[in-house]
Amino acid sequence: MIEQLPSLIDLNGAMSLSCDAGPLRFAGVTQFMSDGARHRTMFPESAQMNLSGMQPTLTVAGPDGQPLPPSPPAPSDVQVWANLAESDDFLDDALIYFGTATEWFDIYKTLETLILRFGPGEEAFLSLSWAPKKDVELLKRTANWARHAKRKFKPPDNPMDLREAHKLIGQLLRRALSEVT
Repeated sequence: MIEQLPSLIDLNGAMSLSCDAGPLRFAGVTQFMSDGARHRTMFPESAQMNLSGMQPTLTVAGPDGQPLPPSPPAPSDVQVWANLAESDDFLDDALIYFGTATEWFDIYKTLETLILRFGPGEEAFLSLSWAPKKDVELLKRTANWARHAKRKFKPPDNPMDLREAHKLIGQLLRRALSEVT
C-alpha cells in the first residue's frame, strides 16, 4: 500500500504554525540515513535561520554498555496536522492560507475557514471561547477594513497590528487542530 503524503502547501502551513513564523523559505536539505544519522546541507541565505528548536541526539546504552537501537520517533505536530488536513478540506484550506499569511487577506481567509468548520457561523464559533471574543471581532473587523477598497468599511478605532493578528490566528488554528486530534 502506498501512503499518500501531504501536499507541500499543507506542510508549509503546518511548519509555519509549528515555528510561529510566516511563510517558510527553502533553506536546505536534510538526508536521513538508515542508521538514523542526519546529513544537513544548508544554503547561504539560511544563515539567519533560528536553530534554537534543534534538539541534541541522545544515545541510550543497555546493561551491557552497548547502544540500544533507537525507538521509532513519535509523529511531530507538523506530521499530525498535515495528516489531519488531508482528510478535512476546511483544515487543509486553513493550513494553506496560514502558510502564506503575510497580509490581511490570508489571515482573514484562515479565520473564515475556521468559522465555517467549527461554527458553523460566527456566533457559534465565538461561543467556543478559544480566544477573547473582542480580540477575534477586532481581528475580523481590521481585516475587513484592510483588505477591501478604501472607505468600504469604517476602520476600527484601534486596528489590530498585523503581527498580533498572525499570532491570534495561529493560536486559533492550533486550538482547531487540537480539537480534531
